[in-house]
Order: sequence, then structure tokens, then C-alpha cells
Amino acid sequence: MANFLIGYSPGTSLIQPGPTTGSAGSFAFNGCYNAFRILYQDVATFNKLLQDQTSVITPIIGGTPDDAQEWLAAKLMGRWRNGSPLILSPNTPDPATEKGELFSYTESADTSRYKDVLSTNKCPYSAHTRVANPRDEHLTPIEGATPPRIVRRGMPYGPTVTGTADDGIDRGLIGLFLCGSFSRQFEKIYGWMNTNNFASDLAGLKLFPQDAVLGNRNPNKLSNQTTSFTIPVENEEPIIINQLPLMIQTRAPPTVFCPVSPQSA
Repeated sequence: MANFLIGYSPGTSLIQPGPTTGSAGSFAFNGCYNAFRILYQDVATFNKLLQDQTSVITPIIGGTPDDAQEWLAAKLMGRWRNGSPLILSPNTPDPATEKGELFSYTESADTSRYKDVLSTNKCPYSAHTRVANPRDEHLTPIEGATPPRIVRRGMPYGPTVTGTADDGIDRGLIGLFLCGSFSRQFEKIYGWMNTNNFASDLAGLKLFPQDAVLGNRNPNKLSNQTTSFTIPVENEEPIIINQLPLMIQTRAPPTVFCPVSPQSA
């Protein structure tokens, strides 16, 4: 409960939401914090990235240029367009796994770090869904044993686009991210997106990768990050895409407190 609602014992959670005392605590009880975000998506740039890498990927994985583009899109996101997680359906999307949520990156009861490395052959470390929700990923000691948990709800806005030319129309995702501690949950994960330094197997890098989709590529914001994206391929040399473009821009970033209504208290 303490991961999301104010006024409860943290128990095994590292989060202790507040305020919890006085009139402020009474007002905040059962409430939570909401990071409201409008995420502009540069779909044309995303499509161009897929198209530009076709000649590199097709000889390695086989199939058609369209197959190569869909494969790369899945590697960037961590899921196929239908929702199938790469961990459950690494080669093609599958209707049976399109709503799949019960999976892990260690892939078995074996807790060795080697299992994390094996799973990158299916889902790269920097794939968006793996960064945003590392699940049972082995984290560095400073990050603790488990990743932050938040409630995520979103809906798309704007028309779809299929080409590589920007039509000038605004489109993207409207997101609500609910948590008990803005700084220790939402901001923590957002920080991971710009610097993938949370996984034990990446701890020794001099330059850390970014979230393949949401990373901020602004050169003025980069210090110890690289904008390249590495895709491990079983029995092959990894595919490295240099200089990922900026594809997501955050707009309307208010963070608000959501109190519980007296009727539902």
C-alpha cells in the first residue's frame, strides 16, 4: 500500500509517503501523487530509423525488409506492436502473449547474473519496457533489491502516421503516473531512462546507454551517456545502432496531489 497511498506503514517497501502527521497528514491520508505527462511522439523519425536500418538487419535475421523493421521496433520497445513481450515471444508476435505480464528477466529460479545476460538475446537492456519496469532485473546495490513501482495509465492522442515525413500534426501519449513518492518512484525511473546505470551488468561502463525510445538525446544534457543502442543477437555479433534520434518530447509536466474524496474515505 505504501508504494502508492499515503498514511500506511511502509512494511517491506522502501517508500514512506508523506505527509503523515497533523492536519496535513489527515488531509493526505489515502491520497497519492500524480505525474501528469503529455508525451509528444515523433513517429516519422521513429519510422525513418526503422527504414534506415533495414539493410543492416535483414541479412542477419532474414525475411523481408518489413520483417526487419518490425523486429527492430520490437527490440527498441521490448514488445511487439500487438503487445507480446519479447521475453515470451522473442521471434514473432503471438496473440497468446499479447497481454502477457507474468514474465521475468532472470527467466528461471536461478538468481545468477548470467541469466540477465542471456535474456538480453531476447530483450535488450535498453529496450523501453525493460528500463521502465526492470521487474526482477539484478540492480546495483545503490538502487536496492527491487525497482520502484508505479501505477501507469495512458491513452494516445492525435492521428496515426505511417510514413517518414513529418506532417506537422501533434500526436503522442497522455499519461498518468501514480505513486506515493514522486522523487523515489517516478523521478527515479525517469532518471533511469536517460542513464541506464541501474542494472548490475552495466555498472562498469564508462558511458551508459539510454532508454532506446524515451532517452533525451540533447547533447547539452549528455555527460556520461551514449546514444548508441546495442542489440545482442544469439550466435552473431551484436547489432549497434549509433546516435539514436530524439523521438519523445515531454510536454505539460505538472505533478499534482490527488486527495481521496470524503465520500470514498
